[in-house]
Amino acid sequence: MTTPAPIDRSAWRDPLLLTGGAVAVLILGLAFGVSTDGWVSWFSHPIRVERLGRVPDDTLHGVRMLRVAAVVAAIGWVAIPALRCRFTDRLPSPAAPGPGLATSTRVMLVLVTTLGIVLRVPRLLESLWYDEIAALISSSLHGPGPALGNYHALANHALHSALVALSLDAFGTHDAELAIRLPAFLAGVACIPAMFQLGRAVDDDRLGLVAAMVMAMMPIAILESCEARGYAFMMLFAIVSTTQWLRIADGRRGAIGWYAAAVAAGCWSHLVFGCVPLGHAAIGAIRVARRGDERPAAWGWAGALALGGVTTLLVLSPLLPGILMQRTEFIALDGDEPGVFGIEGLHAVWQLGGSWTWWAAVPGLGLLLIGLSETWRWPRLRLAAHAGLAGGVVCVIATIAGGSWIYARFLLFLVPPTALLIAAALRSAGHFGRRAEPAILAGVVLVVAWTVALVVLPPKQPIREGVEQVRELVGPDGKAWSIGLGDDVAMFYSEGRGPTLVHAPNLGRDLDAATLAVGPDAAIMLYPDLVPADVLDALDAAGFRVIARTPGWLDWGRGDVEIWGRK
Repeated sequence: MTTPAPIDRSAWRDPLLLTGGAVAVLILGLAFGVSTDGWVSWFSHPIRVERLGRVPDDTLHGVRMLRVAAVVAAIGWVAIPALRCRFTDRLPSPAAPGPGLATSTRVMLVLVTTLGIVLRVPRLLESLWYDEIAALISSSLHGPGPALGNYHALANHALHSALVALSLDAFGTHDAELAIRLPAFLAGVACIPAMFQLGRAVDDDRLGLVAAMVMAMMPIAILESCEARGYAFMMLFAIVSTTQWLRIADGRRGAIGWYAAAVAAGCWSHLVFGCVPLGHAAIGAIRVARRGDERPAAWGWAGALALGGVTTLLVLSPLLPGILMQRTEFIALDGDEPGVFGIEGLHAVWQLGGSWTWWAAVPGLGLLLIGLSETWRWPRLRLAAHAGLAGGVVCVIATIAGGSWIYARFLLFLVPPTALLIAAALRSAGHFGRRAEPAILAGVVLVVAWTVALVVLPPKQPIREGVEQVRELVGPDGKAWSIGLGDDVAMFYSEGRGPTLVHAPNLGRDLDAATLAVGPDAAIMLYPDLVPADVLDALDAAGFRVIARTPGWLDWGRGDVEIWGRK
């Protein structure tokens, strides 16, 4: 009787290689299975086509770039796993799987996530602000295709804009505000269990639960979970990519593919997210140069970064022609753009304390410093924290060296390492003198400061309340000036309900005495602190007076909305 041959355990049957081959087939099937006309039709922005009378050139170029990028990405998804299999002996041995979650841990995680949802819901119901409505108008109203294939406006956070379009299709316009904010809300809530996984990957379930609690209650995380922009996705994919970075160092087989997907999705959500993998690359290179025992992990990190690069090229390829056309917008040419050494840079520092309110950020910053000190004795925490924070250093250097501009919210990918370090500080405080009181006291101070900061913080920009005040003033059939920036975002709340708004863009710079004399007798004014003095003088001379002013915290106190009426 013949003994059957043993089953082939060849490295070429590695699950990562099989997955990579399947992904490569999917990429090529989507890219070339749809005709050129089909892609052009799906990506075409109807407003841009109407204005030009034809499909814009950057849309056509984007489809061609998509095909090229698909070939490159498909090769990468096959070649990089194949190289990993070829050099398996140079990679770290896979770590043994950790124990499963205890029932009590699962219950605690559910409770912490529920708490995060409860804290986010009130902010979810606030008025939309300028950028949310402007992004909706320019990128989401016409479906996911135009959002993923056009970068004619910097407000387009492509992946988020496409998901908003799908959300509106699914839920309709009856509850449009909730539909518009739902993708970011879900991403923000997902940050809580994702943060648990990061803390658990660093140490254990206890650190994971503390990190999840910090993420659930951090004011910045709450605010950005309730904003219809791509920032919640930046936080989520920063958590996932850093977790996978640790797992790659542990030799986990599937971590390379998950890391690549997280990096691509993060860059798809916001271009500044590209600083995250660049920071990872810098930290990996430094560790390899200083420590010879890191060389095995470096093979996995290098493969993950390369795979993330080609995947990012694929998802951004339809947008690249538009990005290149808009490239001068990324340079601080006017001299008044927000920079590192200004109010945005200052709030980026407060941001590291978990709040944009300075006094609420101070306890968080203190705990952050304690957490950083813990990295000297806690190798896993050091690897995760350095990998998470390095992207911020890359972003600041690139901004200064490139003569670019920056908002504090562009650095929201630093929230995960911040939350992790604060959690580590609270954990270490529990070991101080082997007493729980220091950790409890620090946690109470932090929670009280963060909670009070949220309670006293007004809405970001109360446009809805302003339109309602104008409606009461002139009636649903009346007219009013809408003084603001380039897009008349206030119309979102007046369309179909009145009153009729007459847009005065560029903060009303085109308004003069003759125009005001024959125009409406009321006005809603966005960004009143930015309106030029000559416009205010013209309104005053025409008999207009401020009737009401509703505060908003946008741009650090410049989000107020004023209602003007003529005597």
